[in-house]
Amino acid sequence: MSIKYPNREAAERVCAEIERDVPSVTAQVNADLTVTVWAYEQLLSPSQRSRIQTHDVRTPPPPDPSKPFQKDRPKWREKPIQDSKSVCRRIFRRLHADGLIDDRKLAMQICIERGINKRTAGVYYRQFREEAGLIPSVRKARTGSRVAVKAKPPTGHRVRNNITEPQVGTFSRLVWDYCDNLWHALQRPPTQTEVVDGYAKGGGEELIKKAYKQWRAFYDIPPQQKPTRKP
Repeated sequence: MSIKYPNREAAERVCAEIERDVPSVTAQVNADLTVTVWAYEQLLSPSQRSRIQTHDVRTPPPPDPSKPFQKDRPKWREKPIQDSKSVCRRIFRRLHADGLIDDRKLAMQICIERGINKRTAGVYYRQFREEAGLIPSVRKARTGSRVAVKAKPPTGHRVRNNITEPQVGTFSRLVWDYCDNLWHALQRPPTQTEVVDGYAKGGGEELIKKAYKQWRAFYDIPPQQKPTRKP
């Protein structure tokens, strides 16, 4: 008489324990919460038979001849070439003898048709050319850049005597413009005192003197001498 379990969880737990203790059997839970064990009892040891004798033990049915045990074997796939280096070298030697070794595209096409990876063929092609005393690469050198490089736009700032012309809108630029206008008005370079006393747009005296000193150095104006260049 098979044991009836109070719920399905308990019956499934017992099935798992039976299959763990007796790996050669299969246990299943029935609708009435009993357990059926499928096993070949003549192949079990006494301890294994005693482990399953409290349940409904049945012998599995014979196999169906129309359903073979083995599954369909996967389709045969062509294996990659094992010694690809030797194959490539034979191809390249033949092309070299025919005077076609410089046709890299043809060489790669033949190697690919033989089942060799294009990258692998390219490596052996370069090695073969080096060993044969040829130029390693036959690809045409680029005559120009793919992207046209634009010339650097002018910044509008001249550099002379290690002095950079100040940007438009800055305080130094205003002082420089005042010095230029005063130079044209006086027909000579103004002195520092004339610039400091005449510039009335605000700003510290030291800043004006600093800007004037840079302006004078930019135009090569020595103190109290005529300039060698005009702005």
